[in-house]
Amino acid sequence: MPFVVVDTSVSLPATLSPSGLTRKFFVLLAYGAVSYEVEHGQLEIDELVNRAEGSGGGVRGIERAKDLRALAADRRAALEEVLPRGTPDDWVAIGSAPVFDEYERKLREIGTKIDPNLRDEDVPKLRRQSTRSAPPGHRPSIRERRQR
Repeated sequence: MPFVVVDTSVSLPATLSPSGLTRKFFVLLAYGAVSYEVEHGQLEIDELVNRAEGSGGGVRGIERAKDLRALAADRRAALEEVLPRGTPDDWVAIGSAPVFDEYERKLREIGTKIDPNLRDEDVPKLRRQSTRSAPPGHRPSIRERRQR
């Protein structure tokens, strides 16, 4: 799985332009993020259930986790309908608060040079869009943590 850190020189045009290669690249990363959520969400659900059953316990809130995974699966299916056949689903962006803070700062400083119609109230929405290109917290799976 290729991990990608996206610099603002790519993320700004990708989110402020309605088309172009950087926009397509960002869609590819969003597809990878939602695919990651689906795959790893199921792995984590399975691991939680197995551990609980192995110790004679149960898992509370498992339905919420299953619902979130189902929503991610729906988002992935919607993307698959518009992406070309064979689009890789394993490209994953890595994000963090400092990366997204820098993106937001640059949006406010130079965003109008890319999109003259950019308004201050658009910035939080664009930040959320940028964070969606990275899986939540991009944490290693339980299996990956055990292998360390």
